[in-house]
Amino acid sequence: MTAHNRIDRSASAEIRFEEYLLRRTALDLEECERRLVEAVAEAVSRGVGWESVEALLGSAAPRARGIYSVLVERAS
Repeated sequence: MTAHNRIDRSASAEIRFEEYLLRRTALDLEECERRLVEAVAEAVSRGVGWESVEALLGSAAPRARGIYSVLVERAS
């Protein structure tokens, strides 16, 4: 279940402002993560090496490659 689905189901119930902000931020994070995977996939597909991707992301080489290589394959 995505954060978006959780918000939709409770949209009719009154929620506190702090809860709304938390839910909105979760949706924003989900969107940013999706866009990051798409950007990494695009960069790799256009020949950008993993070392460059990792440097741009500021991650340790094995960590970034381990996280994004599987996601990039799924996005392709």
